[in-house]
Amino acid sequence: MTRSGSAADPRGGIFAGSVFLAESAAMERGTGGTDLDGLAARNEVAVAQLTGDRPLDAVEAWDSLLIDCRAMLGETHPATLTVEGNLATARFQAGREEGGMQLMASTLSAREFVLGDEHPDTLNARDALATAYRLAGQLTDALGLYSRVAAQRSRVLGPAHPDTLISRLGLALTRADTGDLQVAVNVVASALRDAEAAHGDLHVHTVTLRWCLGSLQAAIGHTEQAAYELHRAQVDNQELLGPDHPDTVAIREELRQLTALADPAIPAPRPATEPSSPNARPTSGGDLAADQPATRTAAGPGSIGGTSATDSSASTASG
Repeated sequence: MTRSGSAADPRGGIFAGSVFLAESAAMERGTGGTDLDGLAARNEVAVAQLTGDRPLDAVEAWDSLLIDCRAMLGETHPATLTVEGNLATARFQAGREEGGMQLMASTLSAREFVLGDEHPDTLNARDALATAYRLAGQLTDALGLYSRVAAQRSRVLGPAHPDTLISRLGLALTRADTGDLQVAVNVVASALRDAEAAHGDLHVHTVTLRWCLGSLQAAIGHTEQAAYELHRAQVDNQELLGPDHPDTVAIREELRQLTALADPAIPAPRPATEPSSPNARPTSGGDLAADQPATRTAAGPGSIGGTSATDSSASTASG
């Protein structure tokens, strides 16, 4: 399941699937001459560089910004921790995986100490580190963190909260990468039911989970079920984003290949009709203190059952 945007990567950037990709938080102007607005504006510039596929420029910008945040705000200020997370993400995306993961782990520890173990920002950092571990092939570490953060988010935010659904998807993808395809199917199917009940069919997370479920069903040989889910995902994604969006094209091609492999004599399902009112996906915005989702199109991490490190959240990946 390799493509520009994939069910494995519902958000943009190297941390697709994580809400840690370019974390943004509203920063109000501080007292005593500390201009948080200026710091927030610099963060927005770096966010745009990262989401614009300029990770090296983002690394340089966040390196400088982190020095200033530590000097002006202190090492444990929430904005400083936000910038640390963003810098870690940019380093990973720029190919400095080990350094990026080390900074993520450090940021996670700081958030646990300053904010608490189940603060939303701490959970964002934990999900991001799990995503990095998965993309780096450290599946045991990824599985442990995903299991923990999915359970915590379900308890704190609810099982159908968008961030919870992202963590449940990450858990399923990691299970698939370890070869537990049936377990992965079960995890995604459960998350899909919750997403449908809470958000309806025409929602980014519902479509993403359905796409992933179809791909997993195909991987375990359930061709008829896979074709059904992929066709629904294609129709719904077309309604959301249009027939020419990369995700719609990718789902349509996956469905075509699946149908051809199942029985070359049977034509693939016809494309859905032109959508009446396609809606744009949310994109990561730019203040310094709360995570927001990035675009869904991404350089996917690889195939079900064998993800390669080429990918969050996201809105993100930082946080």
